[in-house]
Parts: sequence; structure tokens; C-alpha cells
Amino acid sequence: MNSLSLPAINALSSYEVSAVNDGCYQFFTDHGVHCTVEFVLDDSLMSRETYHLVIVNVSAKHNIRL
Repeated sequence: MNSLSLPAINALSSYEVSAVNDGCYQFFTDHGVHCTVEFVLDDSLMSRETYHLVIVNVSAKHNIRL
């Protein structure tokens, strides 16, 4: 996967996004919710460049206004 541009993401994002590792990013909301976003390569579809988008609420806080 090509790396995403953090300056470009942060220019448009409501929250500051940082890299955790290759393909995994994190941010914290104004309400203290810690989220990670990861792009996981899926080779089961026999297609090039197919990814799953995984969004995890790491802090496990339930807030509808992330």
C-alpha cells in the first residue's frame, strides 16, 4: 500500500491524525475517544490492491459524537 500523506490528511481532518505504524493511524476526539484506522490488505478476492478499512474505538467509550 502506498503511504498516506499525514499533512494532507491533517489539512482536512477535524482531529490531528498520527501514524502508529505502516497503514495504521490514530486520532483522539474532543470527547476523549481514542480511535485507530487501519488499512488491511485482503488477498482473498484475488484482486490487486483490495483493502479492508478497520476502525477501532480503542478507548471503548460510547459516544455518538466521535
